[in-house]
Amino acid sequence: MPDWKQYVREQLPLAQLSPEREAEIVAELAQHLEAAYEEVVAQGRSEEEARDAARAVFKDWRVLESELHRAERIAVPEAKKKIGAWEQKAFTKQRGLGKMLANLLQDVRYGLRTLVKTPTFTALAVVTLAFGIAVNATLFSLVNTILFSELPIRDPDNFAFIWAINERAGENRSPMSLPDFAQLETESRTLAEVTAFLEDSFVLTGDDAPIRVTAYRVSDNFHDVWGIDLVAGRGFQPGEDRPGADPVTILSHGFWERKFGSDPSVVG
Repeated sequence: MPDWKQYVREQLPLAQLSPEREAEIVAELAQHLEAAYEEVVAQGRSEEEARDAARAVFKDWRVLESELHRAERIAVPEAKKKIGAWEQKAFTKQRGLGKMLANLLQDVRYGLRTLVKTPTFTALAVVTLAFGIAVNATLFSLVNTILFSELPIRDPDNFAFIWAINERAGENRSPMSLPDFAQLETESRTLAEVTAFLEDSFVLTGDDAPIRVTAYRVSDNFHDVWGIDLVAGRGFQPGEDRPGADPVTILSHGFWERKFGSDPSVVG
C-alpha cells in the first residue's frame, strides 16, 4: 500500500504550522486517501486504479492549502501582540472558537464527499435515520400521553383511586366490594364525592351476529365526578346503579360511530 502520509507531505506544504498540528492534518488526510484506496481494491480493481482513485479525492492541493491556512489563522497581526493582557485572553478564546468551527467545517465537507461517493451507504443511512426518528417520535408521543399528560377529568390534582386489600389472596390492589363501597360512600368525612367503576365484558345481540364488547359497570354519579359531558342523551339518574333497577347504557362516541353509524335515533 502506498505511503499516503508521505504523499500528503509532498503535495501539501505545512511548514507554518506547529509539528503537532501538522501531524494531525497529515494523518487525517492520509486516512481519507487510504479509505478511498481500500474501497476500490475491495471492488476487485487493480492497485493502479485504486491509487488513481485515491489521488482524485483531493484534486486541487493549492486550494486545500489555502483553506487550511485561512482556517488555522496562523498570522497574528503585529498590532494584536501589543494589546493588554485581558484583550489578549479574549482574542485567544476567539481564535480557539474559530479553530473549532474550522475543524467542524472540514469534517462536514469530508462527510458530504463520502456520502456522494457511496450512494448505497447514503441511502441506507438515510432510511435508518428516518426509521429511528419515527420510532423515537412514536415512543415520545406514547410516553407523553401516559406519563406526562393530565388525566381528562375535572380537577385531577384532587383525584384519588382507592383499592381494597385482599390479604387472603395476597393482593394489594383488589376491586372493592359493593358493600364496602356503599359504606365508604355514606361514612367518609374526607372525600367530597365517591364513585365506582368495574371493567366487564358483555355479548351484544341484535340484527347482526353477536359480538363481545368491553364495558364498565359504574355508579350513578360517575360522569358527574369525572366531569364528563355527554354529547347526546341523558346521564344516569340517582338510584339507577342499585340492584334491581332497570339497566341503562351510555355508549362511547367511538362505539356509537362504529356500531350504529352515528344514528341519533339509538340515543335517548
